[in-house]
Amino acid sequence: MKTKKRKTNNRGFTPLEIKLTEGQKLPIFEINGNLVFKNRYPNLRSLTGFTLMEVMVAISIFAIALLGTLALMGQSMAFGKYANNRTIAQNEARRVFENVRRVADASGLATVASTNFNETLSDNTLKSGTIAVTDLSGNALTNNADPLPVRVTVSWSQKGQTLTYILDTMVTQR
Repeated sequence: MKTKKRKTNNRGFTPLEIKLTEGQKLPIFEINGNLVFKNRYPNLRSLTGFTLMEVMVAISIFAIALLGTLALMGQSMAFGKYANNRTIAQNEARRVFENVRRVADASGLATVASTNFNETLSDNTLKSGTIAVTDLSGNALTNNADPLPVRVTVSWSQKGQTLTYILDTMVTQR
């Protein structure tokens, strides 16, 4: 019988001596520079890589996570577009309201009631948007009120819905 002795490794222990009969092969494999007993790892194939099933499960989990993230990004972009349009509507309502106030200061409340401030927004981000100036009930402005109740309504359509921003105030002559 031959006796083979393995080298001492850096882990601080001396491997056992292995006695082999003549013609018997040593049941040791080298994996990544380390000697591994076949008996210790009976399923040696599992140490060499991933199976097809493991790869498919990992890809499925990654795909589900990616689709969820993309859906969240799409929803976030839609909310951002809505917030942008609402900000534009607020600015347009304030612009028209300042025109109403400017006319009231320059010419009086009677001139405000007879002036048409209604607009259609065509060159703006608010596609097919309209601006209407009425009293608080939605009727045309009258010239016998002081203070004059004014409602500026900005309407626009987004994704098949009609959205509205309303600014109400009272205008007096200074």
